[in-house]
Amino acid sequence: MRLLKNSFKNFYVNWAAFKSFPTLETERLILREAELRDVPYILSNHSNERVMRYLGSKRLDSMTEAENLIRDAKETFKNKEGIRWAITQKTDDIYMGSIGFWKLDKKNGIAEIGYELAPDHWGRGYMTEAIEEVIRFGFDRMLLEGIEANVDPKNEASGKVLRKMGFIATRYGKGNFSVAGKMMDTIVFELPRELADYSLEIG
Repeated sequence: MRLLKNSFKNFYVNWAAFKSFPTLETERLILREAELRDVPYILSNHSNERVMRYLGSKRLDSMTEAENLIRDAKETFKNKEGIRWAITQKTDDIYMGSIGFWKLDKKNGIAEIGYELAPDHWGRGYMTEAIEEVIRFGFDRMLLEGIEANVDPKNEASGKVLRKMGFIATRYGKGNFSVAGKMMDTIVFELPRELADYSLEIG
């Protein structure tokens, strides 16, 4: 079953969302653009086996690779191909993890959401808080028609959070992508605009 349909009529991306990097705020968090000062924390996360276990991307080995991750994110935003936010607490502005949209399908108005969080912050509802705000931005500001997520079948915690946000597991992606030569399976979650419980506040 697939909820998100192809070739949405009259779809367009709200390119104003990419005019300048959008900083988002929740009750406890600030979602902002990643900067070079975040490099040590990014390296810590992306070299951590517990964090990377289900991400489907290679672990980082150096500060240079972490810096390149930031530069790639900035270039992606500049090219209007996606947005990646650093997740920080309001109390200290220290990088805890990241969240964002990538694989932006401009024709059909669909983007894939991805995220990671340092283990010290697990189980406190931070990611749920961040996902909720990013979903709202996707529908209200980017005018997306739908959001997808690819989740490792063993990552039950991520699936639970997505279901809480209204996502529906629609299909099993056999060998969806390759990581270090190994084909990874995923459960595909989908959230169409019409099923999202968010009021539109388009400015």
